[in-house]
Amino acid sequence: MEYARGIARALGRGVTQSSGRAVYWYRKAAHRGFAPAEYRLGLAYDIGWGMARRDRSRTRYWLRRAARQGDGRARTRLRRITDSAR
Repeated sequence: MEYARGIARALGRGVTQSSGRAVYWYRKAAHRGFAPAEYRLGLAYDIGWGMARRDRSRTRYWLRRAARQGDGRARTRLRRITDSAR
């Protein structure tokens, strides 16, 4: 439910578009262990989107959590981050 609210806020579907509120809802869903929300929260930290300031450590934390649950997008993003750090 929280993830769906985050998507709606991010895209402005039926509500006012707000990246900050989208991150708020992604965070709530991520803390419940929902992998797609963990991925989106990691992405928000990676690019500094919404209320999430750019933070590599939080980026890796959330992407690793999503990747452990089998999220392929999270695995790919982690590889890119790791490769760019070399």
